[in-house]
Amino acid sequence: MRVLVVGLAASLWALAEGPEAIPMEWRGAINRISAESMKGHVSFLASDLLEGRGTPSRGQDLATAYIAAQFRRFGLKAAGNNGYFQDNAWAAPQPSRASGPLMLGDLKVDPSEFDVFTREDVEVTDAEAVVWTSDKKPDLENKVAVFVVPDSAPEELMGEAMGFLRAANRAKAKRMVIVDPKSIMRSSAGIPRPYKLDSKQSSTTATAFVYSQKVAEAIRAKAGEPLRVSFQAPANTTREFPMRNVVGVLPGTDPVLRDTYIVISAHHDHVGMGAGGDDKVFNGANDDASGVADVLEIAESMSKMPVHPKRSIVFVTFAGEEQGLHGSREFANSGLFAPEKIVANFNLEVTGRLDAEQAVAGAATLTGMEYSSLAGILERAGNVTGVKVMGEPKNTDAFFSRSDNISLASKGVPAVTISTGYIYPDYHGLKDEWDRLDYPQMAAIARLVTASTLMLADTETAPSWTDISATEPYRKARGTGAAPADQK
Repeated sequence: MRVLVVGLAASLWALAEGPEAIPMEWRGAINRISAESMKGHVSFLASDLLEGRGTPSRGQDLATAYIAAQFRRFGLKAAGNNGYFQDNAWAAPQPSRASGPLMLGDLKVDPSEFDVFTREDVEVTDAEAVVWTSDKKPDLENKVAVFVVPDSAPEELMGEAMGFLRAANRAKAKRMVIVDPKSIMRSSAGIPRPYKLDSKQSSTTATAFVYSQKVAEAIRAKAGEPLRVSFQAPANTTREFPMRNVVGVLPGTDPVLRDTYIVISAHHDHVGMGAGGDDKVFNGANDDASGVADVLEIAESMSKMPVHPKRSIVFVTFAGEEQGLHGSREFANSGLFAPEKIVANFNLEVTGRLDAEQAVAGAATLTGMEYSSLAGILERAGNVTGVKVMGEPKNTDAFFSRSDNISLASKGVPAVTISTGYIYPDYHGLKDEWDRLDYPQMAAIARLVTASTLMLADTETAPSWTDISATEPYRKARGTGAAPADQK
């Protein structure tokens, strides 16, 4: 049978059209990619019904059920530890409702306007507090640290938020009060973060989240000034839940290569719900329902090929990316697929917004453009599909460690994230909705990844890391390079 397949592929090679002659069934798989089909996936995954797919949430459960149903429809082999699901036991702290008002100087905040996260009962009585801003950075040691989430672009906002959290932790602030009217910091920064049930938990500072815009405006006027704070609340309860990846496999056809894998991935979670206003749902259409739709469309198209690729293709969507890449780390560490058997990871994220910084229609941006030979494979596929492959000078290296590709790269697997630009209006915002995406652009990227996967799947040559200093840890993990001096 293998001889017949090789003969068929050889005959089709000569018939194929395009800049590079490729088998006709490959071109069929590339041409089956449908922008309208991806619009259907995103319009459901990013609908208000799914409530922003927070970790954990009913909305994320619905998303994983939908993705598993699609994998089942395509005929992919279930490859999790629970059918199509890879489940791991996690828990998430649930906020406590305070037993009385929060006093911020002369401001009285009703218990309905704030939550408290604390591992033990907390009572703060007339404690010294100070407001921290990026311009005014007072000493926070042994004080209640107060921070008002700035009304700025999400990337700038998160920079300021992380600066505050680092300062408060370094100073060992007694308690924290975060005034967050839209619940942006609580959702985007993941405070507090879920944790694996069998992991050891370090203590965390009790934090009150205040959701009042009036309080935000009043406190901004007190930046750098001392004030007194009082509040009390019981310890949090926790919600146990499965950190759930969705995993399906298109088995390979070659007796040897079918035991090696190409992983095509995206993350299905987003940041959930805000605290108030008419629009509370952070829909996450571009981040990352767009990548999930690409994964689903590629999986469906390749599953319909009359002759499947020689290598096996793993299609996986990850949980918990927004909370710290948890799902992809679980996948990489689980042993479901031995890292040495995975030849590459094509990770898809934020593929649908042409108003992103440096986005170009019909082009794909790579993280770690110079890190591995995957860029060359993608460029070759780009010549076939008409998609330009490029790095983004500002962000291509910086974002290599900020998406799920890093989890497999840290195991030595050549990995790259493919996008249409990293920073865009509505990043982690309330207007990241399905009708703002460019679906022909998403389809172009899906065709690029389909062509790249088919090219790599039918060759015995595996990708490799580039011999540069930035890749030394990944080469070491792959067993192809020495560790840096500080890692030995």
